Amino acid sequence: MECKVLSQFWTPLLTLLGVIVGALLTGILSLLNSYFQATAQTEREKNKLILEKLEELFGSIEVLRIHFKNSFLIHHRYLILTEDLPKAAPPEESNPIVKILGLASFYAPNLKPQLNQMVEDASLFSKFQKEVLLYLANKKVDQGEIDRIINQGKTIMEKINKSCLDMQKDITDLSKNHLY
Repeated sequence: MECKVLSQFWTPLLTLLGVIVGALLTGILSLLNSYFQATAQTEREKNKLILEKLEELFGSIEVLRIHFKNSFLIHHRYLILTEDLPKAAPPEESNPIVKILGLASFYAPNLKPQLNQMVEDASLFSKFQKEVLLYLANKKVDQGEIDRIINQGKTIMEKINKSCLDMQKDITDLSKNHLY
């Protein structure tokens, strides 16, 4: 009889204890599942944002490359034709170096050496532009001087073009690390 009383006491207690332990385990597993899903979602969103910014950086570098190319072609044309520059300068797309520097410093810091070189090349290009303007203001036609200035501009353009393409390749490689 004593065994039956004990059994009547322990059976509901063990059942209740089993329900409580099961609920606790379910709650803990649910909490862990939610935590890991939220962490994974945050990581996916972070990678998506980084990829978007790297894509924006890639596009800005392409705009920069085209900007320099178009500017070189305009100056080249004026040198070849020995025309005066127009009174109102043609509208040019804005130079995106500042945007590129900002994006790269945060999303692609490994591009810093290349960006420093790009700034130096942009400075050389600016000197080329000034030299073209000074030559055109002089109004003398000297084919040797024109060829020298154009070759100097071509050399700078080749450096800028190579630098831009190298940075775009590095951005593509970097973006592979953030594919989700």
